[in-house]
Amino acid sequence: MCAAFVSASPGLIGAVVGGLTYFSSAWLSQSAQIKAKCRPDEITRCQRLFSEFNVEASRLYGDALTHEKDDVTDLISLYEVRTACFVHLGTVPIGNLSLRGSALTRS
Repeated sequence: MCAAFVSASPGLIGAVVGGLTYFSSAWLSQSAQIKAKCRPDEITRCQRLFSEFNVEASRLYGDALTHEKDDVTDLISLYEVRTACFVHLGTVPIGNLSLRGSALTRS
């Protein structure tokens, strides 16, 4: 009985390793396909947010050149778009530093 178990165990171990290899390669290829499919949508959304930020910043800059007022409530919409950009990119601004994932970098 022990000799039969010793001779059968490499075959069973090989089957398990082969199954895990198949599963992991299928999972990795599916993951790559999903990322490739979603990438153009992310780029379009990022470009739209950046364009919206530039339009709002240009509008506020032009308004600041023509008016002298101490009211900063107009900047709320600019910070709203800026925050949406940071949320989309996965970056949290902290002063002049930004936290991306677990890495702290200067911006």
